[in-house]
Amino acid sequence: MRRLLQISLSIFLLALPFTAPAAAQFRLPAGTRVMTDDELAYFFSNRSWTREKSVGYFSEEDSEYVAVSAKGGKARGHWSLPGSGRLCINAQWTWGEGRSPTTLLEYYAHRTDGIRVFQRREPFGAWHIFKDAPPNEWQKANRLVPGNSFEAPVNLLN
Repeated sequence: MRRLLQISLSIFLLALPFTAPAAAQFRLPAGTRVMTDDELAYFFSNRSWTREKSVGYFSEEDSEYVAVSAKGGKARGHWSLPGSGRLCINAQWTWGEGRSPTTLLEYYAHRTDGIRVFQRREPFGAWHIFKDAPPNEWQKANRLVPGNSFEAPVNLLN
């Protein structure tokens, strides 16, 4: 009886990957277009972007970018809109004494269907809804707030 139970359990576990439904992957809707630099500047210029473990500020003046991380890192660099719906962040992170600074270059692609904004981290990120219409509490665009929140990062990272 015990052997039969072991065999049944083995068969069940082997069949599990074939019977489990595949995870749904978001597909970019047909008819989207690349966002213009002006549209992207509207979203990011003079705003702070709170992410999972950092806060970054996109200064309108000189396209300066400054950021802090929850782990104590600080970044200074520039942001740009090189066309093709892309946001580029080029910043040097410092982590305190004894650690070498690291340069981080990030690109984010943006598309719109005229109502919603879609975003993905390039080159291999998955598309997601960045800004929805009507607005939802979970949309990532909610993490973009007017002004420089860099002065009070602790409150934003909790």
